[in-house]
Amino acid sequence: MRLSRRGAALATGAALALSGLASPAFGTTYNYTEIPQGEMSAVFASSEETSGEGANGRLALILDGNRDTYWHTKWNDGEAPLPHTFIVDLGKQVEDLGRIVLTPRQSSNGSGRFGDFQVFTTSDKNCSDPQAYGDAEVPIQLAKVAEDSIPALPPAGKLADVTVDFTPTAARCVMVAVTSAWGGDDTSRVPASLAEFKAFTAAESGEAGSDPTPDVPKPLEITIPEGAPEITDGQLTVHT
Repeated sequence: MRLSRRGAALATGAALALSGLASPAFGTTYNYTEIPQGEMSAVFASSEETSGEGANGRLALILDGNRDTYWHTKWNDGEAPLPHTFIVDLGKQVEDLGRIVLTPRQSSNGSGRFGDFQVFTTSDKNCSDPQAYGDAEVPIQLAKVAEDSIPALPPAGKLADVTVDFTPTAARCVMVAVTSAWGGDDTSRVPASLAEFKAFTAAESGEAGSDPTPDVPKPLEITIPEGAPEITDGQLTVHT
């Protein structure tokens, strides 16, 4: 893989992608359907460690259904610098991508787990063509759909899956850009790793979700029945 040549073009594409963030709207709930990993392919990684992680290191391992294997960025004989990026081709254009799930490396206390990261999508037909990443004249058109930050000690635990939901969007490929990472000792590190990547389409369930805005009380309406007593200026009056 000619990663260095593609990296510059990818950064150019990312620079064009800073459109607004999206997140699921309040009041809407979704049913999620997983896209089979076998239909997807790992088409780009800004870095892969191919010598220092044994059988691990290659990006393709994030789609093998095995939580014990993992992708790892280069560290042997020099660390690849942040940010780290990878792109997954969903296998076809989908109109309602709404969730990705990231499984941290399950060994070494999750060393290389993500800190800050951003998620981009694209419907660009070139996203599945490795040659496109090396052609500065044809930058991949990306749109940011989510960003997140995982603390050194996440409440769910270092090795728990990370679910990222966003407003359903049309997409052919997904890019994740990692801008910071944690080591197994909970200190900030440069290399990143990932065990599994999953993607889901989202369809509205038809059930109303929670709405953070309380209902406005309706004005109180009082109807006095005919013949009911009423006190006016201290005098008892009867409606007729």
